[in-house]
Amino acid sequence: MSSMDFPIAGENLIAGGWVEGLGPAWERRSPSDGALLWAGSWASREQSLEAVSGARNAFVSWSDTNLEDRIAICRRFAELLNQRKDELARLIALENGKPFWEAQTEVAASIAKVENSIDSILQRRWTDTQALGDYRAVTRFRPHGVMFVIGPFNFPAHVPGGHIIPALLAGNTVIFKPSELVSGCGQWLCRLWQQAGIPEGVLSLVHGAGEVGSALVSCLDVDGVLFTGSQEVGTLIHKQMAGQPHRVLALEMGGNNPLVVHGAADYAAAAKTTILSAYLTAGQRCTCTRRLIVSGRTSFEAMLRELRKRIPKIQTGLSL
Repeated sequence: MSSMDFPIAGENLIAGGWVEGLGPAWERRSPSDGALLWAGSWASREQSLEAVSGARNAFVSWSDTNLEDRIAICRRFAELLNQRKDELARLIALENGKPFWEAQTEVAASIAKVENSIDSILQRRWTDTQALGDYRAVTRFRPHGVMFVIGPFNFPAHVPGGHIIPALLAGNTVIFKPSELVSGCGQWLCRLWQQAGIPEGVLSLVHGAGEVGSALVSCLDVDGVLFTGSQEVGTLIHKQMAGQPHRVLALEMGGNNPLVVHGAADYAAAAKTTILSAYLTAGQRCTCTRRLIVSGRTSFEAMLRELRKRIPKIQTGLSL
């Protein structure tokens, strides 16, 4: 694993330059042992709006850049990420609290996201013409503008990448606000994008909590908001952007998922599947099981025995 010095000095990436925040001071300590991992200040409202201005200015040239050139930068990002994958996995494990092996799977998914996004955008031609009898149907794709990406704490690399990479490929500029619980991961990723050759202003980073997010959501120069997080915050964003259909809004929020066990032949296997679904990522996934429904008294009692036997044996970082 590559070495990393802690605490990381907190900085915001605004219009191509790294600057100290002018907002409230913030520290992020490891949930494992309390070690100080990131120390700095959040962006002020004025700095957040400056990031929007920088992204707007960069949009003209970035949207005119050849798709092949944008693809090349994204692939370079994936190459660099692959070279330093254990470094990022270690940072995720320390800052987020997930086991190192699980952080490694997230980084692998983040690398794969680049080629997946490239394959997807290549299926969308910028101009597609189809003959319809005496008429022609023409579909044109264009970048939308400045996109504001609000990242979650549970997957600090993979989930934001699912918004940032497609947005950049399509010719949009991006302002990224990571969860304040994973400030270091967000900052690490943006520095890597710089090393990959992303032009100034195309990708900005603002640290902060709800106040920073609300300021950017309400800014009319932001053309789209891409959010992953809680139902409560997502609902507030939806209300804040109501009546603005010209602005893109994508909300990925929490789930309340049942797992049904019916006619199981192997209750030990069913219990293991249940535990994996409920407790992977400490239950902090929108796809995690929240409720278990077992059909039949006999099945219910058998499942209860298996779960009571296995759940107390769960150890962080180890397989079941």
